[in-house]
Amino acid sequence: MKKHSEIDWIFFDVGGVLADNFAFEEWRVKSILLATNKFDSNITEAEVRKSIIEASGILGSLSKNTVRLLLKKEEENIIAQAEKETEKEMKIIWDTDFKVLSVIRPEALDIVSELSKEYSLGIIANQAIEVKEKLEKAKLLKYFKNLGISEKHGFHKPDPKLFEIVLSESGADPKRSVMIDDNIDRGLAPAMKFGMKTVWYDLGTRKYAPDWIDFKIKNLKDLINIF
Repeated sequence: MKKHSEIDWIFFDVGGVLADNFAFEEWRVKSILLATNKFDSNITEAEVRKSIIEASGILGSLSKNTVRLLLKKEEENIIAQAEKETEKEMKIIWDTDFKVLSVIRPEALDIVSELSKEYSLGIIANQAIEVKEKLEKAKLLKYFKNLGISEKHGFHKPDPKLFEIVLSESGADPKRSVMIDDNIDRGLAPAMKFGMKTVWYDLGTRKYAPDWIDFKIKNLKDLINIF
């Protein structure tokens, strides 16, 4: 039974929400730490993790923006070198082990299929086009009426243009829509500005959440209790 008559659409992030990206994100941390330590050995893992959160709200590459925050006192040529080092490491993992390090959560199918009975479902995610194959393989694709994939549209969260395109394409009223994301600054903050309700998937990487967050979950199964 539909618990929220005022909601028509539920949009999901993929990495971190539908898919477990923990191993991949740990690789990101290590890659950035290795690259920046070549130019500043005092940078710590804790600083990298903190900077990733800060960089999440900045347009552009998350990894590159994190490098820039960490090396902001360095000369531009040093920052550029560190960016290239990070990009090189991330490309290696993307080309070889990304499919292994980012896997659809086993409970996703049951939850998505159940929610689709009462709500229209969509995706707003920073993903490559190939994610469609991953969703198809997991038998999830048929439940989503709209796929807002960043590579397809040419814009990446937190760019509001991606939200504008997806909301327009799907015909969804943002005030009657929900965004589920693990990244507050990259996915939920721009959604909130459009008037969407927000659900934060708390992965334990952040101690505090802003008070404008509507719901918090620690497992996809929690969504059934909410919606």
